[in-house]
Amino acid sequence: MSEFRGRLEQTRRKLLDLTKRNRLINYKRPSKTRNLKIIDESPEFIYQHLVFKEESFRFESIPEPKFDSEYFDLKDKIKSLEASIQLSFDEIIKKELKKEIEQCKNKLKSIEEEVLVPVEVQAKRLGFPTSNQMPEILLENISNTEDKYIDDVLQTLHYPKELEKILKKIELSARSIIEESGTNMLYLILGVLEWTESKNSEVKIKSPLVSIPVSLKRGKLNRETSTYEYILDYNGDLIDTNKSLSEKLKNDFSIGLPEITEESSFNNYIKEVEKICKNRDSWTIKQEISLDFLQFGKILMYKDLDTNNWNDEVLENNQVLNDLFIGKEASGVSYAPEEYDIDNNKLANNIPLVMDADSS
Repeated sequence: MSEFRGRLEQTRRKLLDLTKRNRLINYKRPSKTRNLKIIDESPEFIYQHLVFKEESFRFESIPEPKFDSEYFDLKDKIKSLEASIQLSFDEIIKKELKKEIEQCKNKLKSIEEEVLVPVEVQAKRLGFPTSNQMPEILLENISNTEDKYIDDVLQTLHYPKELEKILKKIELSARSIIEESGTNMLYLILGVLEWTESKNSEVKIKSPLVSIPVSLKRGKLNRETSTYEYILDYNGDLIDTNKSLSEKLKNDFSIGLPEITEESSFNNYIKEVEKICKNRDSWTIKQEISLDFLQFGKILMYKDLDTNNWNDEVLENNQVLNDLFIGKEASGVSYAPEEYDIDNNKLANNIPLVMDADSS
């Protein structure tokens, strides 16, 4: 390899952060306010539905438990008994009324403990699995597949209000990022590689495997839950291999991460990745799903600078690039901009400024 190509490759690798600060290598789920929990779905169908068919998904919440008529009757009864105490002058009757109120309150507390339960408890009552590990669903025979795995709904582990709150925050953040940077950073992550840096290490690292660039928008009002629905779509951008993880595995373990192609299905790609895990006891693939923000901003530059994609040696023969990468100085040529002392220009004092401004 020539000196120019060696220096270029060094620069190229700096575009990829291969430390555990990079969430493409060391992925952790977002904080509670943006931690969307998707359960009991087929990643293979999600990939087909979003990418191949370019169809949308909406999100489904866990039905919230409701108080029955007995609960409200007890509340009314307590109010009535308290009013009777105020009107009574007989201490014996008051004592009996207070005893009855205490019994009603204990009954209310028992009902509340039964109804006001965490979403995980309610989900189990209704027969929903609560694990973030997705079931392995084979779609070869659709007629034998349960409808819940092949519909346009993504089941979540949230009550309606909490689901709306999380999706609203994600949607606002996604829109803000696009307005500020002009780049979409919202991805639906399907599957992670769980691995360790050495045989003796007990620290599990999770890295995203398939990341689908998506858009999220608010839909219609669900009158039953009094919350807005949100719609998830594939935005059409390139779905690429996790280059940061690929380079990390190549550098540290001499392992080649399989490439995602336009024809790849989720299950076929996962099978290819499983092959590189065979000789690694502590490596495994977790079929987890998350909706989160990832940064792929430097990936395109990284790919553009790959010398294997060059058809000729035009870049290598360019004198300016040689000066920059190898450090040679071209005679009489400077690539640094010259400073201009604007304060010495007589016209500078006559230029009106809306407000005080410095050079920045």
